[in-house]
Amino acid sequence: MRKQFIYNTFSALHVDTVWRLAHKSPSVLFYHGVSDNPDRVIETESIAAKDFVRQIKYLKKYYHVISVREFEERFIENKWDGKEILLTFDDGYKNMLSTALPILDKYQFPFVLFYTTNNIDSGELFATTVNRLVVLASSLKQLDLSSCQIKTTLTEQNRVIVAESISKQLKSRTLNEVKAIVAELSSLISRDEMESLREKYSSINPMNWYEAKQISSSSLCAIGSHCVNHICCHTNQDLEEVSRQICESKRIIENHLGMNCDYFSYPNGSFTDQSNRVVSEAGYRLGFSTKRLPVNALTQWNIPRLYVPYNYSRFVYSLVTYPS
Repeated sequence: MRKQFIYNTFSALHVDTVWRLAHKSPSVLFYHGVSDNPDRVIETESIAAKDFVRQIKYLKKYYHVISVREFEERFIENKWDGKEILLTFDDGYKNMLSTALPILDKYQFPFVLFYTTNNIDSGELFATTVNRLVVLASSLKQLDLSSCQIKTTLTEQNRVIVAESISKQLKSRTLNEVKAIVAELSSLISRDEMESLREKYSSINPMNWYEAKQISSSSLCAIGSHCVNHICCHTNQDLEEVSRQICESKRIIENHLGMNCDYFSYPNGSFTDQSNRVVSEAGYRLGFSTKRLPVNALTQWNIPRLYVPYNYSRFVYSLVTYPS
């Protein structure tokens, strides 16, 4: 509540006007999806279209939204005017084509879309999405999840806490362990209920390759990889598997879309020195993380990005004070 009061006051008193003049910093913003009316608890990856438009209008008025190629040139030369914004979107949701693209096209804002190839191939949901559907949205009352050593009665009061606990494990375990957790979670509810939940919370669904090709054909869209299986490239992962994910996803995207896949973003922002080397050797031009640092604080293989808050006053505050 106190933080929100600060955000609201910052915006209401137009402190951002002064701050922008004194504190100029190029930023890479990352979103996931854009949906007409997403559920704020279940569909956390998607920002509401009306909120997205409001943010886009703010960027249009005060910043320079540039293409990734122009960003790359300025990054390598380290020459900035401090107003540069690069827009990036992770995962590859259906609503990127149906909802986000028309908005970006209207304002002529270039962007980078990072695809997770297995989800586009199979239509499977992302691991953390399955977690939220089963724990937060389903009719399940008793949770016995041996893969996470969690056994509890699900109540209105504890569902969010349980989901957060599982999410932490999904982001820290190996790929095979994550697959086992997702399989066990999925087995706890019927296939019919899962399909019903997917239909109800439609923004969670990934696009297919036909849709990916449609949006990638836009002159505003640059394409990139977000691994094969949305694998978190932390030190717990086998380096050989990390290497396969980074290299194979590039090949798959280029084969399906018939264009170069020159950019990479780390799922959950996790990276190591070894994974950075793989990104470089695989032939990517730039790589992106989620560190809250100046854009040139690291290397061109793990460039920091700012997660975009959906709340407008918090968005303004975060943007103009970045990377503080």
